Amino acid sequence: MSESSTPLEALLFYAQMLSSLKNLDRVEFLLPALLKACSKSRALEEGRQVHGQIVKSQMLFDPVGEIELAQGIFNEIPERDLVSCNAMIDGYVKSGKCELAEEVFMTMQHKDVVTWTTMISGYVFNDRPKEALGLFREMLSQGIRPDAPALVSVLSAIADLGFVEEGKWVHTYIRLNKISLSSGFIGSAIVDMYAKCGHIENAYNVFEIICHCRNIGDWNCMISGLAMHGLGHEALDIFLDMKMKGIEPDEITFLGLLTACNHGGLVDEGRYCFELMQDKYRLVPKIQHYGCIVDLLGRAGHLEEAVNVIRNMPLEADAIVWKAILSACTIHGNVAIGESAALKAIDLAPEDSSCYILLSNLYAKVGRWDDVAKVRLMMKQRGVQKIPGSSSVLVNGEVHEFLVGKEMNVKYSIEVRTKIDEVVTRLKLEGYKPDLSQVLLDIEEENKEDSLFLHSEKMALVFGLINTSKGSPIHIVKNLRICCDCHSFIKLVSKVYNCQIVVRDQNRFHQLENAMIAPVVLALTVGFLGWAYQALKPPPPKICGSPVGPPVTSPRVKLNDGRYLAYREFGVPKEEAKHKIVIIHGFDSSKDLHLPISRELIDELRIYFLFFDRAGYGESDPYPSRSVKSEAYDIQELADLLQIGSKFYVIGISMGAYPVWSCLKYIPHRLLGASLVVPFVNYWWPCIPANLLRESFQKLQVSDQRTFKVAHYFPWLLHWWMTQKWFTALSMMAGNMEIFTPKDLEILKKISESPSVGQEKVRQQGEHESLYRDLLASYGKWEFDPIDLTNPFPNNEGSVHIWQGYEDRIIPYKVNRYIAEKLPWIHYHEVPDYGHFLFFERDLCEAVLKALLLG
Repeated sequence: MSESSTPLEALLFYAQMLSSLKNLDRVEFLLPALLKACSKSRALEEGRQVHGQIVKSQMLFDPVGEIELAQGIFNEIPERDLVSCNAMIDGYVKSGKCELAEEVFMTMQHKDVVTWTTMISGYVFNDRPKEALGLFREMLSQGIRPDAPALVSVLSAIADLGFVEEGKWVHTYIRLNKISLSSGFIGSAIVDMYAKCGHIENAYNVFEIICHCRNIGDWNCMISGLAMHGLGHEALDIFLDMKMKGIEPDEITFLGLLTACNHGGLVDEGRYCFELMQDKYRLVPKIQHYGCIVDLLGRAGHLEEAVNVIRNMPLEADAIVWKAILSACTIHGNVAIGESAALKAIDLAPEDSSCYILLSNLYAKVGRWDDVAKVRLMMKQRGVQKIPGSSSVLVNGEVHEFLVGKEMNVKYSIEVRTKIDEVVTRLKLEGYKPDLSQVLLDIEEENKEDSLFLHSEKMALVFGLINTSKGSPIHIVKNLRICCDCHSFIKLVSKVYNCQIVVRDQNRFHQLENAMIAPVVLALTVGFLGWAYQALKPPPPKICGSPVGPPVTSPRVKLNDGRYLAYREFGVPKEEAKHKIVIIHGFDSSKDLHLPISRELIDELRIYFLFFDRAGYGESDPYPSRSVKSEAYDIQELADLLQIGSKFYVIGISMGAYPVWSCLKYIPHRLLGASLVVPFVNYWWPCIPANLLRESFQKLQVSDQRTFKVAHYFPWLLHWWMTQKWFTALSMMAGNMEIFTPKDLEILKKISESPSVGQEKVRQQGEHESLYRDLLASYGKWEFDPIDLTNPFPNNEGSVHIWQGYEDRIIPYKVNRYIAEKLPWIHYHEVPDYGHFLFFERDLCEAVLKALLLG
């Protein structure tokens, strides 16, 4: 009827048919003819109604199986609107027909954000990341603000390409436009992008920002990223953090953990994770999980155990699992198991060249060259082509690709080969011996060496050396696994040429950098410092009140061990006080520090303050055995001698916070509450993730890093180190103003206008007894870890607070934020725009007091 001279009758017949049908099964096959009838009869309104039925009933297409039908309907639509065009683009790209999707995209007069996003996502879906990135740039140039799916797609494209500078550009765009990282998995995509581009530290920084959202996808991305970098222990640490936060892992979590154990060679941990997912979390392993555990066991040499896993698994092993066994057999030279695995892999994936290549390599490794020839002949007869090794390096914004045995897209072939010869000669002087076992060809020894030097990653590396400045990092992407000789070669290049080299191969990242300089320098430094210590020992202290010491001018109490502690009382009389607070001063400070608290607040809340000089500071006697633990008992004895009551509050400032941790550990029964203000961090606390401590530590001034290392590792050398004249010891003592934020400098200026009386006495008994012993106690080995502490106020009869300046350059905020997250009974206050001296700003100082005393 639609082809007849009266096409309108087709519409009438269709309307009658709809009224008599019980369901609409297979009606979609009539729609192309129906739309054609509307077109021929110029029935625009009826055409719109048919189109509306298509959209409402979602009969436009099934992108997997009905794309031809959908195309027919689409071609007959008299007026194609935005919805139908977007739907058609989506259908084409999901069916792998990007060219047809492009045609629709190019012919559209009006495109919305969905149009652009669908096309960008389609390019990513069809492994065309360069086109996705180019279209994203065009989208921005057209003034279209990308939505979350578009950003996730382009980040995925950048991850595939490995172009971190492009990723940083998109990340900056997201930040500048205040787009939430929790919107549409953007945060996870950024973590994944940085990890796949070889910048795992950046990935972790972003993860830290988003992990509080408790989105399992964010945690899985971080675990998978660490796995990709071979950081198995760090991935397990993230998993432990997940458990502590009560986040339930899923199958993807355990796939990441097994991959991490595989790349890190953690056999026992891998077995544990594989059992844990089944026994505790009741998760059924999929073929990917079995593939990981088989690969882990096989590479570790447990071939029989790996084969038993395959025999006992409830699933049918696929080609990937058998290739894992075959690869392990190639490593360990087990022909019997390897041949059996190869036959099964080839049977399951007859067109997969890697099955044949692995078998050929196995035969070559044991010298069975006739069998190697048979495998090659089999490949030729079956038309199976070997995938050539390819490596790419990004130089000056341009990607240069190399194929094994020859240069590609590079004009400098002679220069590259000459440079390879130069590098090899230099490496051989350093002890490099080519691993000819990696050349699986039946050729002469000298030819094997030449073949080895033309591996694609070696050519990409020397091209990078030629075309980048000395010491610049070089990033290489390879399509296959890097061989053992190339790994050794590149590692030695990083040492000899003193540069960082990152190789991303088929499975993981290899971060190769010169690891020899630091140990040598450290060894020489330690030896020199040891000699220096023999020549310069700490001087004896000038004890207050002794014939050679300064006079005693402050009230003091005598402790049980005979030492004296000097103190200062302030506020309302302790007999009238409602709240009694012990204030613990920080590094290079004393009991005479001035706090900007209004007299009105003190009287209103009836606060009594007890300030005291810690051992060795001001007028308190030195204590050679001073430790974290002794600080708590000094506070307890001082409180008892002054009869301030059985319970009291403590506030510790900066370095004065470690005595507060000590009080929470050793005398929690004496506390009504505690505040740690910009609290000190020990960068060797064992329960804090090592990468977090390392990241925070590296943000400090280099001079401070060195000093804290000496205090921790070589405490007997600290006095010499602090008094030597060649290197700056502590930036604060050297007057380095870079450690202070602009806000800190404003506050310092105010403080300097009204200096506290008595501050000149801080070091009067000797810097070693005051400052250096503070460093030794705080940065030495602790008997406990803050994370191990239990809530001292389980019934909410008191509270513990951490106050941290977000901009603090002396104590980076991330470690204290982490501690508060691990100890939910701690109230964490992160103050934006403030640095280390926030407690000396009146409003904040009073806020600290009110939070502690009033809740």
